[in-house]
Amino acid sequence: HGDVTSFDSARSVFKRAITRIEAAKKHFVLDGYVTDHVTLLCDHSKLYHTLANFETEVKRRLAMEKRRIDMLSPLLKTLSNKAYEDLVKGIAYELGECALGMLDVKLDKLRSKDPMREINEMRLKKTEIINCNEYSRIAIAMLAHFTHMYAPVPPTVVSRQPNSWKDFESMTLAEVSNLACTTPDKSLISEEEVRPFLNAHFLTCRVLSK
Repeated sequence: HGDVTSFDSARSVFKRAITRIEAAKKHFVLDGYVTDHVTLLCDHSKLYHTLANFETEVKRRLAMEKRRIDMLSPLLKTLSNKAYEDLVKGIAYELGECALGMLDVKLDKLRSKDPMREINEMRLKKTEIINCNEYSRIAIAMLAHFTHMYAPVPPTVVSRQPNSWKDFESMTLAEVSNLACTTPDKSLISEEEVRPFLNAHFLTCRVLSK
């Protein structure tokens, strides 16, 4: 009880919460309790994100956020877009935010190495560039997966047309960038969905600007 003000106290709460979530997941299995199981996984993911905010070591923080992607992205391969539309939208949007957050953490780390807090690409290691591009690719792909659920049928886009998460997952950074702007079927967007739809595009622009 009391305020959580340090990594140790956050980790203590995290462990207690995870124990209860894991127990609940054994009862509310994916095969039979889809909505309940997915909700528990999303709660599990948010716990990692909260704990990561108290972590000061960049490598460990990135590892925690990566756990979120590993935990939730398989659901996009398993769940039917039609049968579980709202769940899929929520997962794709959350994963897009997660990957963008990882990119921001990595870029902040790179800036901290420079006295002027600037990123000189010529000084970056090849692995650092690859990692940043991969975080960018994942973020754009997941946000595109979200926005394309509002696209007309059949969607009219240039480049390879994705039909499932597997298509998005295998796309290159250049290919997903071509899908960044989705012209929606306005009839598919409810009043409550306008804001997340626009935000998904703004977040995509943030990624492309980096």
